Amino acid sequence: MAGIYLKVDSIMRHTTGHRTKDGVYENSTFSPLSTVTGSPVIINSHILGNSVVSDKAEVLNSIVLNSIIADNAVIENVIMIGCTVVGSARVLCKDTTTIQNCIIEEGFWHRSPISYTLPTGVTITEGINDKVVVDCTNNRISKWLGGAGRRFGRIKGYTEEEMDMIEYYIKQIEEIKKCIIA
Repeated sequence: MAGIYLKVDSIMRHTTGHRTKDGVYENSTFSPLSTVTGSPVIINSHILGNSVVSDKAEVLNSIVLNSIIADNAVIENVIMIGCTVVGSARVLCKDTTTIQNCIIEEGFWHRSPISYTLPTGVTITEGINDKVVVDCTNNRISKWLGGAGRRFGRIKGYTEEEMDMIEYYIKQIEEIKKCIIA
């Protein structure tokens, strides 16, 4: 990976962490706390911290730190920190891109999605088209702002202040997306 330099102790190479026997592992390293299950494809990558790579996920030319990459998700040329990439999501960057603290469930991404994290840890991430992901729940912006977001927040036990902040950030994402599309 051009421009990414990471000193990795040689003992980490294919010998630590939990790794399934299925899958393809080429020129990659795994931290002692990482977990790899299913039959993923991991090539020219570093799986660090307490990351999980599972199912048929593909991790190519990337660094994954404290993140989850699962299902049929594919990431390439990414430094992924504190993220969840699942479902059919594809994060395919031409040049190495750092993506932090977001949840990506679907679509093709060539950039980091707009994402906010509340002090309490709740994450609000731009989704595809007119969607936003709040704490692993993906829905249309109009639905979040039309009352469903408040109902969701009450079910999850969010405070009124948290729900106000979530609505504020959803509106921010909506405005930014309008500018990007225009």
